[in-house]
Amino acid sequence: MNWLFLRLIFACLFSTRIAYEWTEDSVIKYLWSAAGYELIAVPLIITKKHHHPRVADGEDKGGESGEGRK
Repeated sequence: MNWLFLRLIFACLFSTRIAYEWTEDSVIKYLWSAAGYELIAVPLIITKKHHHPRVADGEDKGGESGEGRK
């Protein structure tokens, strides 16, 4: 009876430990890599929203040459 009780305790501890390790591995592998991709992508998305190609290319200077938009 005593051996069966110890075996049950060890089984519970190992199953809890395995679940914890799997969760930890998933968080490290997927969540941290997703956070890294997000940190890299956010500046690129922000700069694409604020990019004005006509002004950057020099097509529309906003009245410097007196012509403006046609």
